[in-house]
Amino acid sequence: MKIWITAAVSAMALAMPALAEVPGIDFAKAERPARGAVALPVGKDGALEGISRDVDRAAKGAIAEAIKTAGFKGAAGQTLTLYGVGPYGAVLLVGTGEGLKSATDLQTYGATVAKGTAGWTATVNVAVPDAKDVANDAAIAAQGAMLGAYDFGKWGKAAPASEPKVTLTFLAPDANAARRAWETDARAVAEGVFFARDLVSTPSNIKTPAWFADQVVEKFQGLPNVTVTVLDETQIEALGMGALYGTGQGSVRPPRLVAVEYKGGTAGEAPIAFVGKGITFDTGGISIKPSANMWRMRMDMAGAAASAG
Repeated sequence: MKIWITAAVSAMALAMPALAEVPGIDFAKAERPARGAVALPVGKDGALEGISRDVDRAAKGAIAEAIKTAGFKGAAGQTLTLYGVGPYGAVLLVGTGEGLKSATDLQTYGATVAKGTAGWTATVNVAVPDAKDVANDAAIAAQGAMLGAYDFGKWGKAAPASEPKVTLTFLAPDANAARRAWETDARAVAEGVFFARDLVSTPSNIKTPAWFADQVVEKFQGLPNVTVTVLDETQIEALGMGALYGTGQGSVRPPRLVAVEYKGGTAGEAPIAFVGKGITFDTGGISIKPSANMWRMRMDMAGAAASAG
């Protein structure tokens, strides 16, 4: 398989701003934790099932009592945090309503867990509810946790500690299979989404076409079977790319075309191509655009960012 990714970008190679702290991710066998911090799914009207029910029994019914007292209905996305419940130092309850039915539901569950445990300084055992017709539930929930912890941050902000303060250990029937699914696919998707979000969010006074190209080159550097080609304005003009070259003449920042090529699969197999629009700042019609929304024009390169991600 060949995958071509092209991004026509027009319009200081600086590092990205510091991201918010992303939790550590791990996996373990799905069984009741003996102690520590836990995150548990709670169904409609406060229903406790599986590991959630077992944890409540270990806490001598204190969790069910807290649910009743707080009027916690277990609606999708609803959360309730309890401290010092039986042998458990902290318990995060996450509502799942009538149950999770899709990979998106699992991602949302994981993201809610990540947000609810942000700032904790412990390992949190996360019970993962089964979602109908979804494979690798725990890995998908972990992917959601990573995505949910994303924060673009601010330029000049100090980098977070190299080691995360909290580790989310997702409980799965087959922990090894969940870990393989995470390491071979789910984590890579989340990292690609992070890269695309970073590119889109960067202000356009920094995000010139040359800067965009530098970020892509750096991200793919050293990866096997991958080559990155960057065409400057002279090459773009010589190749007769009139639309791109003409658009770039509207800025003092000249255009670039970035092509990422991954060579894998079998020889002769048809390639797959992703082509993304990459106007790093859209000044078209600037005379009729409300000034209050001009900052949004930095997003006009989201197609190129998504392709690169």
